[in-house]
Amino acid sequence: MYARNRGSNMPPPTPSTRLDRTTQVENQVVARLAKEGNRKRRRARPSRANKENSAPSSDSEVSDSEKEQTYQAYGRYLARVIDFSQIIDHIIETGIKYELEDDGSDGNGSGDENENGERIVKTSTRRQLEDWNTICNKIAGFKEMIMTLAARRPVRHTLARHLTNGVEAACCDDRAALKSSLPTFILLDTKKTLDPAIATSGNKSDRGFHHPITAALLCPISLPATDETFKNVQDGHIVINAKQLPRFLYPHDRTDTCGISDRVFEGYLMIRVAKFILIGRSCATSKPGASTGRRGNAALAEINSITPRVVAYIAVQLHFALSSQSTWGLRDKGLFDYHKFYWNIVSFFEADKCGGQDILEYYNYHLWGDKAGRSSSATNVNGDDADSDDGDDGFALLVDERAAKRARAAAAAADPFA
Repeated sequence: MYARNRGSNMPPPTPSTRLDRTTQVENQVVARLAKEGNRKRRRARPSRANKENSAPSSDSEVSDSEKEQTYQAYGRYLARVIDFSQIIDHIIETGIKYELEDDGSDGNGSGDENENGERIVKTSTRRQLEDWNTICNKIAGFKEMIMTLAARRPVRHTLARHLTNGVEAACCDDRAALKSSLPTFILLDTKKTLDPAIATSGNKSDRGFHHPITAALLCPISLPATDETFKNVQDGHIVINAKQLPRFLYPHDRTDTCGISDRVFEGYLMIRVAKFILIGRSCATSKPGASTGRRGNAALAEINSITPRVVAYIAVQLHFALSSQSTWGLRDKGLFDYHKFYWNIVSFFEADKCGGQDILEYYNYHLWGDKAGRSSSATNVNGDDADSDDGDDGFALLVDERAAKRARAAAAAADPFA
């Protein structure tokens, strides 16, 4: 009886259908995101109201094995090297569109081209593509994974949200840490007593143009750093915008006879904050190349050489820490726009004939003790844009002055007897 039931009249078993590549990748990503979400729910978190007033742990205080398993950890690494205010979902969408156009997969081509046959890309798109390339370089296999999931919008959206959460968390930690620690190293001579004192917590009402030290550091280089100027800013008679160059970008011993390009971005607080964020919080006032013995944010994010975007990020964080603005926003209570300030700095480096290489080497030396940085293989990520704020454009003047200096130097070298 059993033999008859196993005969040829029985239909053959249906072989299991092998999942296609896209479905396999989608399932892997979904599982990884779910695991990350479960870990996040298990971890105790401070309330939103106290998040920026709490004492945050640095990126290096989370285990490496845990970081490597989460997209949010990758987001933390990306915070200081991409446009921190960008929506990563938009970056990914732009990257997918560009990659598909590049290989002709969409059948429409790239659109406008210049006389050399090169694709014309508008500034906002170019910036997103630079961030796209940075993300793909920082996360192994990211481009292949995303292109495989090009038609799977929901899972890509969720993945991008995890990355964005990491970016926002890192920025929030940097702001909170600077808020509490900046008063301890704001003076050039840290052995001196800050008078009047600046609170390390609270609403920051004792900072900005309400304190003589923070006011002098925030005051544009084009204005006299006097009590009258500070009072006019407080009363709204003078409005500071993102096109003006704050004094903290310059060395403390700068004189009025110096040009605006002389030693720009060499302010002692810029260097201290760069060390504080990238090397370690105990290294803010340390000598060049000093480290804590642990991997700091630069090492974790594989930042081997300072880029224009890193300098811009440091300047934004320092400006906010000095200001009286108590809660973060891309625009403060006045007209100061942190996003424009960020891009004005990055744009200066790109407009500069030498890419501001001397400035980047200055930071490399102070952070790692070597002008070349930790590795000569690092690449710079740049961007540019026009600023619509009214008033003098300090960054444009900065580029022009540096170009004029190079022209004079070249002329003198060509004719030493002139």
